[in-house]
Amino acid sequence: MRTKSIVSRAFEAVRGVLRPSCSGRGGISTGTRTREGESGQALVLVGLAGTVLVGFLALAVDVGNLYLVRRQAQSAADAAALVGAQDKQGVIPDVTLIVNDAVRDARRYAIQNGFQTDSGANNGTWNQEVRVDVPPASGPYAGRMDYIEVRIRRPLPALFTGLFGVTFEASARAVARARHLGIEAATISLYPGDPSTVVNGSANIGVVGNTYSRGITQNMAGVLNVSGYAFAGTGFEGTVNATLGLVSGVAELYDPRWGPCGPIDPNPGISWNSNGVVERQTLDGDGYVWISPGTYDWINIRSSDRVKFRPGVYRTTKSQGVNINGDAIGTGPICFVMDPVATFNAQGDGTIALSSGPIYNNILIWTSNCSTNAVKIAGSNDVLPGFGSPFQGTIYAPCGTVRLSGGSTGSVRGQVFGYVIALEGGNGTAVVYDANLAPGLPGPALVE
Repeated sequence: MRTKSIVSRAFEAVRGVLRPSCSGRGGISTGTRTREGESGQALVLVGLAGTVLVGFLALAVDVGNLYLVRRQAQSAADAAALVGAQDKQGVIPDVTLIVNDAVRDARRYAIQNGFQTDSGANNGTWNQEVRVDVPPASGPYAGRMDYIEVRIRRPLPALFTGLFGVTFEASARAVARARHLGIEAATISLYPGDPSTVVNGSANIGVVGNTYSRGITQNMAGVLNVSGYAFAGTGFEGTVNATLGLVSGVAELYDPRWGPCGPIDPNPGISWNSNGVVERQTLDGDGYVWISPGTYDWINIRSSDRVKFRPGVYRTTKSQGVNINGDAIGTGPICFVMDPVATFNAQGDGTIALSSGPIYNNILIWTSNCSTNAVKIAGSNDVLPGFGSPFQGTIYAPCGTVRLSGGSTGSVRGQVFGYVIALEGGNGTAVVYDANLAPGLPGPALVE
């Protein structure tokens, strides 16, 4: 019993030595030190995680700020390119002037959107945060004068990544196409020979451009033939510029029967086979005969007839085409489409007021007839009060002769295309160029 008691006391003593001590003194305090080590490691991990989290938050702020400023820069570049493109309406004689206008206005618009530059800075150079290039200096449109490129860049302060030497730069680029007006001139003749343009008459013949356009333009191999007392002269709106332009092509035109969203089909249900159409219509209270768009063998308006055209496309399929000897008034945008054998003649003394519109690419008369009288406008046509010119729009006869013989002052306002153009005078014949009545591709528009 005594021996057992001694052993028991010894065992208890050992257990006491191994038991954790609340004071941390004496014995082996393995449990307490383990918990203290774990607590220290947790603090280190929390500190590191907090640092990483703050870093990610700062990086998110940096990236978010970069994204925001980049969006602002892109919007400003897009707007500046479009504004500059509005100044570039096709090809004009004074290219330097129009380029300077485009660059100035593009930079001015970038300033209005919060980016730093000098509106008077040169073309093709960086000025602070903005660069404008006419023509573009890079990309698929590089070197093309009917496009403008705007680039914007802005360095940004970094909240966190700057500690590691990382910097950000918000940049944007935009390229816009000007509304391409093709060849800006009152008359454009395509025949590469003699004569390409004939000016011959006994009264004033005016061929009038404007500040940025020519009066007479013809094929670079064409010959201008002037005789009689006629002259490309004065007394009309705009700046007269009869200097010949050396061009070799014609503006790209789409079929006027196609609108911006698809084909504009003449009503196939309207087709008459008669010597004219006026007998088949009903007179209104003012004594006018109303006719509707459609396909006709021909349209013949006699000198005693008074006709009003409803808006739309009028197609003729026979050689008689359209003959206007009386009054012809359009009540909206009109386009005459002449089949290859059809001709257009307006040679009476009636009152004429016919105009096209953007829905038909501003083309009033479209013909593929290749005769020497594809389109003929003669006589002393009166102008409807307040209308301005008897014919407003573009006459397009790229393989035929357009003859303008007499007519009231301002007989055609818009543009005249012909293989040969004959201005034969007689009573103040005039062609006045008007960009708003000339054909062209839609625009301006962003392309990049």
